[in-house]
Amino acid sequence: MDTKKRKELRLVLLIGLILGLSLSPNLASRAVSTGEETDTTETESVVIDLYGRWKEDLIDDRSNNLPITAYIESSILYIQNDKPAGSLDIAIVSEKSGRVVWNQVYPEAATSLVAIPLDALPAGEYSLQVVNEWGGYVCGSFRK
Repeated sequence: MDTKKRKELRLVLLIGLILGLSLSPNLASRAVSTGEETDTTETESVVIDLYGRWKEDLIDDRSNNLPITAYIESSILYIQNDKPAGSLDIAIVSEKSGRVVWNQVYPEAATSLVAIPLDALPAGEYSLQVVNEWGGYVCGSFRK
């Protein structure tokens, strides 16, 4: 996927996310886990609630059995992919400014477990966005 298409896809996903959250206050209740606010200041592992629509090899999985999980432990964001199938575009967006503060594309071979240090990010609220090459995505929010 070229850079222009990736930017267009990210913009469409971000607009869809914003519209979905503003139109449906109960969207957070569809998250995979408890839906409680995630705070990363504790030293224990904190799970990030993820929601989305995952696609693999152009097969659309609309179940809540997302193969991606995310958690924060000791100021490191871990993204675990139980079924690696293609590259992943991972972005962290500041909730305050709406700007992408971190972004990296990982090839399939490196997507089983991704570790992202969060030490350089200032305190605040962030959105995690994971997009695969077929347009599948998962999103979740966390606080640092």
